[in-house]
Amino acid sequence: MSRILHVLNDLDVGGVQTWLRQALPLAHQRGWQLDVAVTMRGRGDLAPEFAREGARIFECPGPSRPFEFLHTLTDVLRREGPFEVVHSHFDPVALPLIAARRADVPVRVAHSHRGCRELRTMPGPVRRLAAPFLQRLIDRHATLKVACSDTAAVAVFGKDAEASGQVHRFRLGLDLDRLSDSGSRYPAGMTTGSPTILHVGRLSHEKNHRFLLRIFGEIRARWPGARLWIVGDGPMAGLLQATVDSMGLAGAVEFLGVRQDLGVIYRAADVFVMPSRVEGLPLAAIEAQATGLPCVFSSTITREVTICRDLVRWLDLETPADAWADAVLGMLGRPRRDRRAQVVEAGFGMVSSMAALARIYRTAAGRGRASA
Repeated sequence: MSRILHVLNDLDVGGVQTWLRQALPLAHQRGWQLDVAVTMRGRGDLAPEFAREGARIFECPGPSRPFEFLHTLTDVLRREGPFEVVHSHFDPVALPLIAARRADVPVRVAHSHRGCRELRTMPGPVRRLAAPFLQRLIDRHATLKVACSDTAAVAVFGKDAEASGQVHRFRLGLDLDRLSDSGSRYPAGMTTGSPTILHVGRLSHEKNHRFLLRIFGEIRARWPGARLWIVGDGPMAGLLQATVDSMGLAGAVEFLGVRQDLGVIYRAADVFVMPSRVEGLPLAAIEAQATGLPCVFSSTITREVTICRDLVRWLDLETPADAWADAVLGMLGRPRRDRRAQVVEAGFGMVSSMAALARIYRTAAGRGRASA
């Protein structure tokens, strides 16, 4: 059995974590033992599900303590291994790869999803100096570079690596069966006004929820019965609830938290809105299209997210909230039909995703042997 360790900052509900959780049964069918390493504060809501599927969870110090992180992860790899693959989704992505090389792990995958959070919070001059250093660390310690989109590739690996074809594109797969039509019109215990606007995403700065609330305020002024559903959880939950109250939108905006009935929620909504500041390739945007839900996205999101062109409209973040509201209301009333087959054809099905992952590991293993 192949032993593979995925390294993440946390096991909170998010695109990468959800994909990996849903991938575990197929991984077992392939004879893989998938384990995870996270920071000591990162076990998250999904940790029990990972444990039930047989994944071991190892805890390390956070990236603010890099030397302790390296010591701890290196010890885990040596003590609990041997591992054949270390797959880093970590932020910053290079740290787990350094530990993996120290522990003689042959396959070391650097995976970019949207860019390094530490880099984004640095002042511009510091960021310009730090980025090449981190890229050199990745070049030295990774046997393969992977990204979910062109935007994510450039953000972590640089324009030269993307242009030269050094970065492999990999699409996280979706368990589309959970988006099937259950026959329920609305989620349990919920009703809807008309229209119902939906957003799915972690409640954090990059998702731009405060602008979303401004957009909804404009929609509500035009259509007093409108409702906004926000699915997800995160560090900005309290601030956003206070913002809703201050805007006089209490009762019109519902924070639904982490949900297991997303298929029903997508199908009950009328328009999906995602005005993100930063994204790699958001899986919620793919899920929305899979259910035939019209979408309005910010132009900061990669066009690679487009599966069903007739369902998607793009707007710049500089566009005023009232123009966004016009665009959202203009998407109402479009015929709905299931688009899951298109999503699978575009490569976002779980089976094709796992097959692609196997090819990535074989490629990385070949490069590792060649450089040994």
